[in-house]
Amino acid sequence: MESDDKMSKRKSKTDDEKTYEIINDFGDFSDGTGRWIKSFKRLSWNVQEPKYDIRNWTKDGEPGKGITMNLKELRVLYELIGKELDYIDHRL
Repeated sequence: MESDDKMSKRKSKTDDEKTYEIINDFGDFSDGTGRWIKSFKRLSWNVQEPKYDIRNWTKDGEPGKGITMNLKELRVLYELIGKELDYIDHRL
């Protein structure tokens, strides 16, 4: 988990037609050796209700392709990942 300072940062940016505000930056989970870094954030797109977001970002902070989900979808994803990790752990 990231520090409270990182969690409370808010950034706003306009990217062509889309506006986004980073509410929480939970962290990166790729090696960052290429152009893109995979990150888990909570964002507000186009001044809408914030959602959870797994997306590629450039090192300059430009968003790429990704997925956005609400809290219910995040909880389902959490359960699915847990099941897969249990399966992997029991296979080894």
